[in-house]
Amino acid sequence: MKSAVSILLFPVLLIIFTVNTSFVDPAKKEFTFTGYFGIDKLVQDKKYWCAAKGDSISLSMCRFYVSNMKLLKDDVEWGRMEYKLIDLFDSTTTRMDIPHYSRNGVNAVRFYLGIDSVRNVAGVGSGDLDPTKGMYWSWQSGYINMKLEGNSKLCSKSKNEFQYHLGGYASPNNALQLVELKLEKGESYNIKVDVEQFFSRTDMRETAHVMSPALKAVELSVNASKMFSIAE
Repeated sequence: MKSAVSILLFPVLLIIFTVNTSFVDPAKKEFTFTGYFGIDKLVQDKKYWCAAKGDSISLSMCRFYVSNMKLLKDDVEWGRMEYKLIDLFDSTTTRMDIPHYSRNGVNAVRFYLGIDSVRNVAGVGSGDLDPTKGMYWSWQSGYINMKLEGNSKLCSKSKNEFQYHLGGYASPNNALQLVELKLEKGESYNIKVDVEQFFSRTDMRETAHVMSPALKAVELSVNASKMFSIAE
């Protein structure tokens, strides 16, 4: 009788095992961050005309952290990536795959521009969070969320140079910004990073340098959060 019960249970266990292993096999979405200045692809040190400011702007650096990047289906989380350092002038850093477990697909991606307070107070990290990446101030000020550097005649007070090192995690200087983008059906997406959206909102004549946590860094971080969209 005992052996007969074992024989009957074996197919049931086999079915359960098969169902479970097929369910844990994740799908994935591929994302690539691509720099633009308006409709033009962003090229390092190339001059671009900014109509909103009436002068040209060139960028030598555009780096930023993306953190807690989540794939959503009707506001329910189905996949996540923790921290990624993007350098728009280094294509080896701009692409990522995010696995997810939604059988019905996902319809949005949500992420933070910058590093949250929990990670900051935990001290320095490794990989993309290693201080040797040049995106860390100190234990007191924490990580730099974004670096934008370049030249423009709009910055006449600073020899035409601008440096925006934006960060800060402690109130009232918490510069972390939430970005959410809707997704159509597909497996790969190009996230457009239009830096013209930042410069058209920023008074470069008044402020050409931000190098530490401050209310101005928070203000400019809000401007930076407007740069992201899904390219058609």
